[in-house]
Amino acid sequence: MTHLTHNKLVVCFLVLFGLGVHIALPASNAQTSVAQPVLLNAIPSSIAPGTIEVAGEGFTAGGLVYITLDDEWGTTLRQDRWTTASPTVYGAHGSQDPAQGFTAGGDIEESFPPFRQTAFGPNGSQDPARGYVAGDGQMTPPAGACDGPLVVRALDQRTASWSNLLDVEPGC
Repeated sequence: MTHLTHNKLVVCFLVLFGLGVHIALPASNAQTSVAQPVLLNAIPSSIAPGTIEVAGEGFTAGGLVYITLDDEWGTTLRQDRWTTASPTVYGAHGSQDPAQGFTAGGDIEESFPPFRQTAFGPNGSQDPARGYVAGDGQMTPPAGACDGPLVVRALDQRTASWSNLLDVEPGC
């Protein structure tokens, strides 16, 4: 083997070894970001007086979401509700192109009426420990529901992450 051939082999070996090490490096230094659920608005309804409409996005698609309506300090629960975030909808042939009908899901829209409706827990549970509240059907706000400003927030059950807090005037 000549000196020139030996040098070519060494350079090729170093290049191949260097690429192999680069490809095999784990992506442990890569930063991953997890999107937090976000409440976009919580406003009094212009159609149904006393009703508060809540909308948000970034929740687990098709997952359960627990929404709470508390006093302005977040210490006294006024109303709460379980809902389901919108599911992922794929376009034709499983397309993820919005022009083909794809939506990522994870959106919520919920209304808090000025009277206590029957509220079931997850999967229709009637266990009070799981969120069930028997409704009274009366068209009067629950005690304290119209006492000043309120805050609303939501919990994505699957990721166990809370959304931001939003202030809302009850509009009663």
